[in-house]
Amino acid sequence: MLRSGTVSFRVRESVERLGRAMGLHHVTLGLTFDFITLSADDASALQAQTVDRLTLVRRVFGYGINAHRLSALERLGLDAKPGLTPSQVLASLAKIDRTPPLRANITVMFAVALAAAAFAYLNQGDPSAMVAAAIGAGVGQGLRMRLLLRKLNQFVVTAICAISASTIYCLVTLALGWLGLGSQRHAFGFVSSVLFLVPGFPLVAAVIDLVQDDLSVGVTRLAYGMMLLLAGGFGICVVAGAASLNADAPPAWVINPAMASVLWEVATFVGACGFSVLYNSEWSTVFMVGVLALAGNNLRFALHDWGMSLPSATFLGALTVGLLATAVKRALQVARIAVTVPGIIVMVPGTLTYQAIIHFEKSDITGAVGSVLPASFVLGAMALGLAAARLVTDRAWLYDH
Repeated sequence: MLRSGTVSFRVRESVERLGRAMGLHHVTLGLTFDFITLSADDASALQAQTVDRLTLVRRVFGYGINAHRLSALERLGLDAKPGLTPSQVLASLAKIDRTPPLRANITVMFAVALAAAAFAYLNQGDPSAMVAAAIGAGVGQGLRMRLLLRKLNQFVVTAICAISASTIYCLVTLALGWLGLGSQRHAFGFVSSVLFLVPGFPLVAAVIDLVQDDLSVGVTRLAYGMMLLLAGGFGICVVAGAASLNADAPPAWVINPAMASVLWEVATFVGACGFSVLYNSEWSTVFMVGVLALAGNNLRFALHDWGMSLPSATFLGALTVGLLATAVKRALQVARIAVTVPGIIVMVPGTLTYQAIIHFEKSDITGAVGSVLPASFVLGAMALGLAAARLVTDRAWLYDH
């Protein structure tokens, strides 16, 4: 469960349920992001007034977000009944582990490409930016899957894929310019080509762990997410410098207001669905993620248009997604985080992030800080909105244990 992306309290909850069902007593679980320590007593030995204690230590490795696996593991814990044997648990775990991805690699690449194109539009990109972002992200995701299959270091893979995807983006926009199809707005789709590398699951899960006072997991998971961000940021900074991109706001893209509104809705839905496919969710979950993203993102920008600051509006938008996810997760029989994280990915402030990268690359610290701070507040509001939804819907979260 840890290596598939879930939060620590779900791991503790499932292990304790399985332990009780197998006749263990006083199950104590010590967690960090990369280690598990478990101690428990045999309940039958306890009744015989003897002590039979078990202690296990396991290393966690091979991280990879898998929503389908998360949901299956969560159901395994929820369905545990007294009399469960270790061999039954091992058989269930082996079956879950052997389950192949729900979709072929080419399908995932296509979904990521559509999500990148949608995100490029949401961040003021025009058709040339959308096409370039789609090609760059699709090829980058294909490369990432091949490299991870060879078990390369994840941070190295992230840097390589960031360089590859953003380079392809720049080459495609250059080719479109030669064909007379380019524009001055293409640079604002630059970040969209690498959005598939954003460690949304680890960062959101880290905030939730910290809210739950699980510092050992939260801090280490946050460090892991930040390292992935740094690896990806390094890659796109290299390309941004080589391509001589600038952070100036381009001329407005003139489009019919009614058409712009329709495209906005479509882009929000498609972008969220694309990331849900990337996280290996079932089609019913993919569709529901798109619906939740529409609800949250539309509320977010309606509030912003009415004068609310973007971080505050983002917090309420993410809160809405979290509350709705709580209502639908039982019907879908999926892990809650598998619905919430892809549902808020479209809220990532791509334009501000792009400007921050360019300013940093040019050593313009003042300009970089001016973009990083509002972007950081928006990203923090996304995670806190989901954490607040959990506080509202689960009374146990309101108290220290």
